[in-house]
Amino acid sequence: SFAPDVSFLVATRAIEGMGAGLVYPMVPAITAQIFKGDERTALMGYTNGGSCAVTFVLNLAAGFMGRLYGWRACLLLYGILVVILFFQFKYIPKTGPERDALRLKKESGEKIGIPKAVFIFTAAFFLLNTFGAAYQMILPVHVVEAGIGDSLLIGSASSLNVLVGIIVGVVFGKLVKTFRMLTPAIALAFMAAAYLVWAQATGPIPIYIGMVLLGTCYGIMIPYLTDSVARVTNDDNVTLSMTILTAFGSLLGFFCLNFVVTILNGITNSNITAEFHVLAIGFAIAFAIMLVIGIRGNTRHKDD
Repeated sequence: SFAPDVSFLVATRAIEGMGAGLVYPMVPAITAQIFKGDERTALMGYTNGGSCAVTFVLNLAAGFMGRLYGWRACLLLYGILVVILFFQFKYIPKTGPERDALRLKKESGEKIGIPKAVFIFTAAFFLLNTFGAAYQMILPVHVVEAGIGDSLLIGSASSLNVLVGIIVGVVFGKLVKTFRMLTPAIALAFMAAAYLVWAQATGPIPIYIGMVLLGTCYGIMIPYLTDSVARVTNDDNVTLSMTILTAFGSLLGFFCLNFVVTILNGITNSNITAEFHVLAIGFAIAFAIMLVIGIRGNTRHKDD
């Protein structure tokens, strides 16, 4: 908030990214260590919904503070970290050190590794964050160029996206319990529908509808992937698995987002409607694949 110029802001943003990279994997990792089974699945949804709730509130607060007192005042909201530190030391249970457990198992000759499924889930998360999040760079341009609206429309639609994430997070456990392995297929269907709706958008209502559909997809997929990684990973190695998921699936995915959009621009000759159609078709294919896998998985689970 006391930055003298933009270059200083960029440098501090890098430092902030280091902190976020350290903290981000720990939320699902600690959740996986403390809770088990259906309770853990529900908590994965609650933590994602809670994250959306805080994002929604702080975005609004930043907007009001920026309008009243300038952009520097917005950064003072990071003072909430003091409160978070208090809750961490006061309420978060102290989990056992994984490193000692791993050392003892290695000494006894037991092999401890990262399951291949973790890398499969990481690849899925990477694709979700590169192709799924392409709307962040495409949709604002479409809204302005098509005369649909301005930054106010984009901002309010993004807020709606976050609100949906809160709601989905609350009911996530029940969704997984009901649909089991069909859950990701359902989420991908929502994503495909979002891009299809945006491809036909000529007014603000389809923009909002698409955001609701997209928020539903992310509200399901993020806790589903973190919960899946926790389920297939040895308890003593869960932090490393969550770090792989977040570092390569989420952070690297968002880093590659710009390259994906550039390729889309080249393929479609910068035709935004065509880009939406390409993404919709891609997620529709992913939905069909996951639908087949989910039906087989649920059938096998029922037989067992």
